[in-house]
Amino acid sequence: MHPSTDSTQKKIAVVGASTLEGTRVRQALEAARVASKKVDLFGHSEGDVLLSEYAGEARMIQAPEIDEIATYSVVLICEGGESTLRLAEGFGPQQTVIDLVGGLPEKIGAKLLDPRTGSGESLAGFYAVPHPLALMLSDLLSPIERGPGVEQCVAVVVRPAVDYGEAGVEELRQQTVRLLNFVELPVATFGRQLAFNIVPESGLSCSVPGFEQEVTRQVGVLLGWDRDRLALRFLAAPLFYGHAVELHLRTPNGAGLEELRRALIDNGLEPGEERGPLVSTPMEVADERTIRLGELSADGLGGFWLWAVAGGSNSRAAEFAVDLATNVIR
Repeated sequence: MHPSTDSTQKKIAVVGASTLEGTRVRQALEAARVASKKVDLFGHSEGDVLLSEYAGEARMIQAPEIDEIATYSVVLICEGGESTLRLAEGFGPQQTVIDLVGGLPEKIGAKLLDPRTGSGESLAGFYAVPHPLALMLSDLLSPIERGPGVEQCVAVVVRPAVDYGEAGVEELRQQTVRLLNFVELPVATFGRQLAFNIVPESGLSCSVPGFEQEVTRQVGVLLGWDRDRLALRFLAAPLFYGHAVELHLRTPNGAGLEELRRALIDNGLEPGEERGPLVSTPMEVADERTIRLGELSADGLGGFWLWAVAGGSNSRAAEFAVDLATNVIR
């Protein structure tokens, strides 16, 4: 059985709808005003059937069957594991399958989804959504790339506990409370104390080998670079939500500070004054869905420093995937 080519019958299946990423996808679909009749929710649970909702309607989240999933025009993968690998056996060449969590088998060869992806029937195939951090960095760098250009960039990204899932948020909360009560700390997620501390990504027990290099590669794809221009490091900090980024930039043609500032302003990102007060911190944007720039300054050696904070970055992948999904079902 194959997905219908009739636009009135095209539907979206969300696999893993009860997961954290599935929740973000549901919220992005609702924000995009995708009609309830166009969206079905699936997942895997032990015991009782899971209850959820979409666009104010109560929904049951049930385990999907291979034949059933094969009827959907778009499948959004929000959970990995054996059940997802089993579903992949039934995917057809006319479907658009978008993987947000790395759940597809390598043999499928999912292509990295980027802004240059077209629309219409050509969207059939298997796609992997860039990591939210790659999307955040490309959002910051693309105005500069379109303007004076990026010759070289060094970025240090401060990551909050939510980047490591609900378990990370809860462990940081428990560590903070227990430290203040002089009680032994839980370290199952991070492998060490994160509360009142800063830890390089490589120092966490939950770190993924090669992760910084993979995000660097994805940024290059998103910006259409033909060579490496970004060096990247991640730091885990005792924040619950909100990211911070310190960028050191060099432009290819010796652009001045004002040219760089203008490129950012023209794209809706207005930096603060050189040596001005840093009014933007992760805490101030934790509840927002935006990138806010702080100080932009010359380094005295021909390069520039740029401080930025971002809220809602972890939802960017879901929004990115939903943009493609809505193009398919129109």
